[in-house]
Amino acid sequence: MSIGTTFLKFQKIVIKNAPTILAVVGSIGAAASVGLAINGTLKAQEELEKNIKQEKGESYYKYKQAEDLINKGYDSSAVCKTLNVKVVKTDEEANEYVTELMQVTPMDKKDKIFLYAKYYWPAAVTLGLSIFCIFSGNHINKKRILQLTGALALSKKSLTEYKDKVEELVGTKKAQEIEDQVIHDKIVNNPPTEANTVIPNMGNVPDLSLWYDVDSDRYFYSNIEYIRKAEIEAQRMLEANGTITRNDIYGILGIKEIPLGENSTWIYDPDRSGVHNEIRLKTGADLDDKGNPVGTLTMNDLSLPSNEWFSEV
Repeated sequence: MSIGTTFLKFQKIVIKNAPTILAVVGSIGAAASVGLAINGTLKAQEELEKNIKQEKGESYYKYKQAEDLINKGYDSSAVCKTLNVKVVKTDEEANEYVTELMQVTPMDKKDKIFLYAKYYWPAAVTLGLSIFCIFSGNHINKKRILQLTGALALSKKSLTEYKDKVEELVGTKKAQEIEDQVIHDKIVNNPPTEANTVIPNMGNVPDLSLWYDVDSDRYFYSNIEYIRKAEIEAQRMLEANGTITRNDIYGILGIKEIPLGENSTWIYDPDRSGVHNEIRLKTGADLDDKGNPVGTLTMNDLSLPSNEWFSEV
């Protein structure tokens, strides 16, 4: 394998996993910036203390001791007595001594800012690059979602046009027969088993029978009355909240959600064309591979994202 081919494969891997790579790099960088900030603080404090020592000379240690005693509530005379300052005789002399000891200002504010900046800039730069990586990864993800959603919208439009043309050419009845045959083939190819049958969480509902959910390709137990009530409840939620997901409807039916169900959304917007403002749970009947009756459930088409949604991504 040539170096050029290896490089191209590596490049494809990097581009494909760019959001993940950027997120990992950003997270590591954020953690590293904390470590650099702590290290910078220690070094800055060490240099600041060194400068204080240089300014105060030999009196530095007495200054530190006096500072600790004053913080504990000692007065000037008590401080001098504790430090064994023999040149002090009166309280007035003690006040003057302590005042002079505490007066020296080692560094002004400007000097301290430059001192800390010298040790903090690596942490600041690292944190800035980490934030850039995280936002870049998020931007790439949003761009890919936009492209995928656009492709799905185009596919949905093409499928709708295809179904409309089939119905136009062969008639509504024949088109329905074709759709029923597609559903029948799916049931035969995926017969009910313990693994693909969902036990509903719906309380004590009588007269339960086996149903096949065409959209998620799985079976569940319910009855026609409960499904009609679920349809009414889903419509109420759509009008009240403005949107409803496929998982919301599964929740009403008392069956387990699916990963893709959270992103399958109906939008309630009577003023915009191309939006399905009505939830329809289409029911039918079929036979499984053993000839046992099975109810079928199909949800009506989802709404396409609005132009405003595309502009916001």
